[in-house]
Amino acid sequence: MPEDLRKQLEAASQMTRRSVSQEVVSRLNNSFGRDRDKDRDPAVRAISFLISELLTRIYWPQASQWHGNPFLFRAFKIGVAKLLDELEPKGEMMVPPRVREWADEIKKGPPAGHPLAKLEKVWAEKSDHLIRTWKSPSSVASAAVRKTLSNLYEPIAPEDLRSIREAEYKDEKSRGLFMRLIEQSERTWYGMSDVRRDLQLTKPEKANAKPKRISKPKS
Repeated sequence: MPEDLRKQLEAASQMTRRSVSQEVVSRLNNSFGRDRDKDRDPAVRAISFLISELLTRIYWPQASQWHGNPFLFRAFKIGVAKLLDELEPKGEMMVPPRVREWADEIKKGPPAGHPLAKLEKVWAEKSDHLIRTWKSPSSVASAAVRKTLSNLYEPIAPEDLRSIREAEYKDEKSRGLFMRLIEQSERTWYGMSDVRRDLQLTKPEKANAKPKRISKPKS
């Protein structure tokens, strides 16, 4: 390791009160996190920044674990809703175009010869699910929350997706879609791991139960 870089790490570890090894691990994690987020929608990054700024106005010095404090968390929740109300675009609410067209394509299933092409019932159910999901903003939000929480506690491991035989993705377009799916699963897998760690969450024991927080040992 170059000497100047070592000195920077030692100085940073003294500031954060971590060992040099811990500082290296932390900075590598941050670097990979930035790589995973670089392809996110710029508007998502902008709104995330605004929400982060909002939290600095709610933060209370004696309650550093704000996400575990019912009063501060409720203030944050209300603040985010009010902030998004101010940013919401005006105009008539309409179901996004082509939903029915996409549903019809899904119902057809994969092309003939594909191993899953004969599962007509599966593709019909997926088609109906798409239509039900996109019938209103509320239904879209509910489905998105369910999927996000599912990914939080039971994300699909990238290795499981890679185990799918490449023979099923013979053409270049299908392979490209598959590789993007792998990249997305990696971002979700590692990102959700960070979320669980930072929020000190454990998986709920029952469906619809609120997540438990890991209690810190009493000193």
